[in-house]
Order: sequence, then structure tokens, then C-alpha cells
Amino acid sequence: MLKNQRLLLAACAGLLVTVSSCNTNVFNEEDYKKIVEFLSPVDSVDQSHTWKMDTVYQLRVAADVSIGASELLILSGNPAAGNAEVLANRSFSDGETANVSFSAPLLSTAFYAALRNSNGQYLVMPFTAGKSELQFSEANQSPVSIYAKLGTQTYTYCFDESFPVPEDYDFNDVVLRLAYERSGDRQLTVKVTLAAVGGDKQLGAAIRLVGYQYDDIESVITAGDVIFNNDIPSTSVNLIEDFNLLTRGRQGEAVVALFQDAHWAIDNRQGVEYGMFTRKKYNVSAGTSGNFQQMAPRTVAYIINVKDATKLNDFTFRSFDPFILEDYNGAVWEVHTNEHMLAQTLYEYPATAIKNLPWALCIPKGDFRYPLEGVNMGFKKRDATFGAYMTPSHSFGDWSEDHLTALDWYNYPTLNQVY
Repeated sequence: MLKNQRLLLAACAGLLVTVSSCNTNVFNEEDYKKIVEFLSPVDSVDQSHTWKMDTVYQLRVAADVSIGASELLILSGNPAAGNAEVLANRSFSDGETANVSFSAPLLSTAFYAALRNSNGQYLVMPFTAGKSELQFSEANQSPVSIYAKLGTQTYTYCFDESFPVPEDYDFNDVVLRLAYERSGDRQLTVKVTLAAVGGDKQLGAAIRLVGYQYDDIESVITAGDVIFNNDIPSTSVNLIEDFNLLTRGRQGEAVVALFQDAHWAIDNRQGVEYGMFTRKKYNVSAGTSGNFQQMAPRTVAYIINVKDATKLNDFTFRSFDPFILEDYNGAVWEVHTNEHMLAQTLYEYPATAIKNLPWALCIPKGDFRYPLEGVNMGFKKRDATFGAYMTPSHSFGDWSEDHLTALDWYNYPTLNQVY
């Protein structure tokens, strides 16, 4: 972003809040609307935009078999082709009928269901996005072996740190990648990868489990007792007050606490190697120099046990609401995806329901290439397209102006402007 734009943003921040005689912060919504619209990187944001790139499917599956069935998998493609991801899994028995829910990109229309037998082989059936019921039967199928390694569906969550003030729209201040599997009848294993930290200030993170109360969860632990907050300096323990792995939200929601400080979480070697904790920018530049650092992403596996197994039957990626926490105007604010922008899960702060560009994006692609530092996700001004995703008819700007077009924008990066 140009220097004068940054100065303008700093000035705008002052317009958003006034101080009353009792020293209470008041959010000026009318000024806010004008600022957001003026700084929008596209000429006209689609006012019907939800910023969702996936959808949730529900499938009723029956198995008229006697094969010693043990598990049902929903796959993104033909497992024989070797490039399928597991979209959902659950235990399954001969003669059982059950519902299974899963998330998938809006672009996906063809899926496969696979029922594992006692020999480790599978009955495999294709189905389309419009299918609501599926019947497995030994009469018309023969079990096959699947030798290809199946991948795990992964989503990427990209955050800007400036909420509620518009900033540079590079969506790399915190980049998280989430993958999960049902690892037991009452258990989920959620792998959280901190891929990048391009923010300047301290940023915490947590995940609200949508539709789940604190009292629904029996326990949350991490594999190998590995945590993001290992040996964190006491000066950084201030964004999440109750930092147990399982935290209670303001409305009793179940919240999984991830980290207090993104910079420390991705590089907790700093205290040893550098002697002083400094805030560098990690994995948002083409090389390492000055304030920019290359660092292997860090992954922590969270094991979530619920009290009632049926509570997991409808779990999908829509059940995750990951958000970051930041200090703004003397208070802690939360940055959620557009769907949950007003959640105020751990903190109460002035809320606004302005429908414009989001401060966080959920992209149903595990290897999504986020923009380099200072590179906008996508401009579209006066019919000209710029940014990290600017391919004509497949650009972020096109999608911003019409949510029914360019649904595949995230597959068309500008190679010298993404990490």
C-alpha cells in the first residue's frame, strides 16, 4: 500500500471513535460507512455477497450388506485415481442407515462414498451434489482395494489485522490452515497449521465451535502436549484471559484457544537465538531480509472429545469459526469471517453490520497461495484488474462485484505476487 494511503487509514481510525463525557467509546457508524466505501479496492461490492466459497451437503446412506462394514468415507474424487481427499468419515455397520454431512467447494459437483469392510477393502459408489440418498448393496457391487493414500480436506483462513478499520487487503496478517477427521466415536482431531504472520502487532487466535456449548465438550488436549504458547513471555499473555485449551465464550459457547501471540507461536526460538523477542513478518516475502523471515509453518493437533457422539454427526467445516484477536482503541477486538463478523465470542466491543469487503476469508483449498506482504488480494477499478488474483474473468475483483461469477478465482494466482 502506498505511504499516503497508510496515513489516510491512520487518520480514518480517529474518525471512527469519539469520547463522551463519561469516557465511553462510541462507534460512529455513518463515518465508518463512508471510510469503508471510499477505501474499497473494487468499484462496487456485491451487496448480496456472503463471501462463502463452499456449501454443506447432507446425505442419507443405507447399507444392505453383510461385509463386516466398519467405516464410511465421503471422498472428493475417485480413490482409484489417487487424488481424493476425505471430506467426512464416521463409523458404519452392516444394515445401518445414517446421515452424514460434509463441506465442499461450490465448484465441486461429483463425489464418492466408500464403505470399508472387515478385510480393509471398500465398496465404492459415485454420486453427484444433488443426491440426498445413497444405497450400498452387495448385489451390484464388488469390494475393491484402495492403495492410494487419501488426503485430508484442508481449508485456509486468511486474516487482516485492522478490524474495524480498512487496511491493505493482503489477507496475510495471520494465515491458518485447518484439517480435521473424526478419530473416534466421540472424538475429533483438528490439525491447525500457522502458515504465515504478516501482521505488525500482537495477534491472538481461537476457534469457536459453532453450535456447540462449553458443556457439550468433555475435554480438549493436544497431541504430544505440543502447544503454540510454549515458553511464551509473560508480557504476551494478555489477549485471551482464560487460556485453557477449552474456553467458555460469552454466551456459553465452546471455544478452543490457539495462541496468545502469533509471532511467538510461529517462531518461539526467538528468545534463545535472538536474545530479544521481536516482531518479524513470517512467510510473506520472497526471501529473508531485514524484518522478513522464512520459517517452517507450525502445526498443532487438537483432540476434542464430546460428551454425546451424536453431536458430531453433523460436524463440517462450517462448524469452525476461527478468529484472531487484536488490541484496538484500548480494547480487544475479534476478526471473524464475514458470516460471523458480529459474533463477539470472548469480548464485547462496538459492532457494525456494514456489508462490504471482509476482514477474513475462508478458502476451501489447503494449498491456497496467499498474497505477499503489501499485495492486495485483488483490485478492480474502472474495469482494470490488479492484485494477487487478477486473471480476467477469474479474479478476486470480479467475484467481489458479483458473487455468482469467478467462483474459481482462488485457482488463478499471479505467480510473482503470492507466497
